[in-house]
Amino acid sequence: MKRDYYLKNLMWGILFFGLSVYNYDWGSSVTIAPKLILHPIVSGINTLLFPFSKRLIENIALHYTTKEFWSRGLLMETSGKNGAYAVFYLFCFFFAIPLGLIYLIFSHFKKQHYS
Repeated sequence: MKRDYYLKNLMWGILFFGLSVYNYDWGSSVTIAPKLILHPIVSGINTLLFPFSKRLIENIALHYTTKEFWSRGLLMETSGKNGAYAVFYLFCFFFAIPLGLIYLIFSHFKKQHYS
């Protein structure tokens, strides 16, 4: 994965992290519950793994289709496709930990195999 791709998509992850932390119900209790600590930690990990998750899904989709498939017919670049992008990015963020780890594991073994 190229550094520019990672940094560009990391910005999306940071945006989702900010929205996630901002919209979380922190409650009004004075004591610190474990879930109050766990939520920002999990969201932070999701933020770092978001670009890997997105790349894995893109690689899988492009393995079975072509780039032209994603820009023709119903998938043309229109304002209606923006909703699909939002759903795709949120899916990548919510499942960033398992998908990002799968991407990292496969890329590690792929590098070992070709070295």
